[in-house]
Amino acid sequence: MKRLKTGGPCLASMAACSLTGLVFLSLPVQDNLARLSYDLPFLLRKSVPKELVMVYIDSSVKMNLNQPKDKPLDRSFHAQLVKRLTAEKASLVYFDVIFDEPGANPQTDLEFAQAIKENGRVILAGDFVRSVQASMIMEVPIPPVPVLREAAAAWGLVKITYDPDFGIRLIDPGTADLPSATWKAAELLLGAKAEDLGDRMKERWMNYYCSPNSIRAVNFDQALESGGLLPDFFKNKIVVIGSRPSPGIAGAARDEFATPYNRVTHGFSSGGAIHAIILVNLVRGDSLSRIPIALEALLLLAFGCALGAAVHWCKPIHLVYLLPGVGLATAFGAAWLQLAGRLWFTWIIPAVVQTGILFLWAMTYHYWVEFRKRQKLQHAFDKYLSPAMSERIVSTDYNLEPGGDACEVAVMFTDMANFTDLSEHLLSPRLLSLVLSSYFEEVSHHILQQNGTIIKYIGDAVLAVWGAPVPDPQKELNSVLAACEIMRISEKPIEGCTLETRIGIHTGTVVAGNLGCKFRFDYSVIGDNVNFASRLENLNKYFGTRILISDPVRKQMTAPAVLLRKLGAVIVKGKSEAMSVYEVIGRADLHAGDASWVKEFESGMHFLEENNHQAAGPCFERTIQLRGKPDKPSSFYLDLINRPGENSEAALLDNGVVKFLAK
Repeated sequence: MKRLKTGGPCLASMAACSLTGLVFLSLPVQDNLARLSYDLPFLLRKSVPKELVMVYIDSSVKMNLNQPKDKPLDRSFHAQLVKRLTAEKASLVYFDVIFDEPGANPQTDLEFAQAIKENGRVILAGDFVRSVQASMIMEVPIPPVPVLREAAAAWGLVKITYDPDFGIRLIDPGTADLPSATWKAAELLLGAKAEDLGDRMKERWMNYYCSPNSIRAVNFDQALESGGLLPDFFKNKIVVIGSRPSPGIAGAARDEFATPYNRVTHGFSSGGAIHAIILVNLVRGDSLSRIPIALEALLLLAFGCALGAAVHWCKPIHLVYLLPGVGLATAFGAAWLQLAGRLWFTWIIPAVVQTGILFLWAMTYHYWVEFRKRQKLQHAFDKYLSPAMSERIVSTDYNLEPGGDACEVAVMFTDMANFTDLSEHLLSPRLLSLVLSSYFEEVSHHILQQNGTIIKYIGDAVLAVWGAPVPDPQKELNSVLAACEIMRISEKPIEGCTLETRIGIHTGTVVAGNLGCKFRFDYSVIGDNVNFASRLENLNKYFGTRILISDPVRKQMTAPAVLLRKLGAVIVKGKSEAMSVYEVIGRADLHAGDASWVKEFESGMHFLEENNHQAAGPCFERTIQLRGKPDKPSSFYLDLINRPGENSEAALLDNGVVKFLAK
């Protein structure tokens, strides 16, 4: 199939691909594609932050600490945990637990506040409620109780902005007046470098290092046990205390959210673990940014134009590899940009949507063009090709322009032995036409069945080739097998007439193609090797044979599928060099009976080639006896040996070579 370089279709492809990308970028479906584009690259990464430790409160913790499930955990346990974290020099303590009401025991609150103050690096969480004021939705913060708030290093809101699928992607900075708890924690950790955080209200996207559930974690009661953990387990660690949501935990925010890793594991993550990832993002300064929508639209436009133009310089078969390759390259390039460059965009639109639409468009257009071309080729070849061969041609870049190319073919000439008598004396024109049509139908069937190409019908003769216009690695064998089947036509009458066919087959280089002029041409073959095949067919009359093949045909046959005998070297009219010819006796699998006469004939030929006529003659006579019926090639050579003068007008022997003098 040729490349399509026409301007109109190329512009249409560019427009279709570009507009498809822009339309999808503007549709609501883009939100789903954007979320998928954001999520998928993270599945290639698992790098658990070593500086994080989660301490979880769940139903089993309360049971182990003899605490009722329907009440908050006694704050004395929180005080114990903070004291241990102080002793082990944790770098930060982050409570994802709301302490917005006084505890049941004021003394316990004081004890907890004292532990917080002694630590000096505790961040508390503040809640918020939404209320309507002056037709506006306001977020009113609810800070921790004063005794704890005053003891803490800082406090902030624990807001989480989630998407419709409950996935956390954007980092919530808090309100305009009150920062988030993670922001205050990052400021505390960075100290003098806190100004590196930049604009707090700037849009930041979470950079997931791993599934939040993969963060190293211990249960709250385990963290309180003196021997429950290795010494200095919490040293220099950011410790986040939060709830692992489970039924029946009073006072615990049942916050569980989706992450990119949910697309594989389907396991939700706690809000505390989400805050832990956000905190590390802020401290490391490696949160993600999204490419502006306007720039993304320009990229989609450029991508569509470039790819739309490129496909019109490719063959359709190459598109099967090109477009998926471009899609995969875009996907992996976007993943690298997100994981290494911390930039992301809706890459699924170019990688999947645009390439997919373009693939369908290009293949539809290409095959519409190819369908028209196939129809034209089919009409040109269906008269002289088998359906299989015709299909092979219309599936390739066959050129219908006038002209020919040199190619290797096997050439077959057939001729009806008694056609002159039939046409002049025996048959009426109507019956002759019927006989000839039936005969051609039989001959053509066997040629096409062996993947031959019928070049033309010449009177009662047929010219056919193997190896053009489609190469055939077994052209010689296929042509000989077809000849064997054609030879059997004489075994059954056609319209009451017994027809005998003579066949000559030769192989070699010919010129094959659409020969003629621009307004009238036929597919044909020309060359000296075509002429020699015709001469071989004519030699059957002298040898009394039905199928003759040249020595090059015999040498190229890839299997011993037929029984042959060598008839010697011949020089035909107009040639100066001798060539060995062979008679095809029949297919080897169908030949029955004693073939010793063939060996006897070959012995005679051996003596004849040595110019020993005296020894050759008896061999030919014994050949006739062994065969039990007349053997015309043996009789032909006996005549040349015994009565050379009588054959001098047609042929003569010259040092074992038969020179045919007649045309």
